[in-house]
Amino acid sequence: MNAVPADIQAMINLNIQYIVVGASIMIENIIVMLVFLSSSSLRRKYHLLIALAIADALAGCSTLTAGYGRHLIYTKWPDLPNSTTVMDCVRTGWPPLLAIGGLWPATLVLVIGIERALAVFKPVFYHARYTTKHRWFLIIG
Repeated sequence: MNAVPADIQAMINLNIQYIVVGASIMIENIIVMLVFLSSSSLRRKYHLLIALAIADALAGCSTLTAGYGRHLIYTKWPDLPNSTTVMDCVRTGWPPLLAIGGLWPATLVLVIGIERALAVFKPVFYHARYTTKHRWFLIIG
């Protein structure tokens, strides 16, 4: 059996760290979701934070799957594919998760910031016109 070169072993170790970080992100956000969903008053009041916890859990899932997929690739050394194309990488499954998991939480943080700015700078408009329907539109749309 061939010894694994140091640079390949470093990538294997890095991808194990990816898996651990992704799993911890998912576990922490599942706990946050359980806290918010356990009470009906919290469920009604904090739609955006619940959506952010779901989006962050998806980001953790994407980190975990990317680390796992890359770990599988690097552990096949010395039989690593030499002719990997961009489409081969896209078909692996984790790039769409990385795209959604990276953009959705950032978008929700922007929406939460805009909502807070409206509540502070335009309180009459915010309390008179901003409803749960608007929150759901911002979460989904």
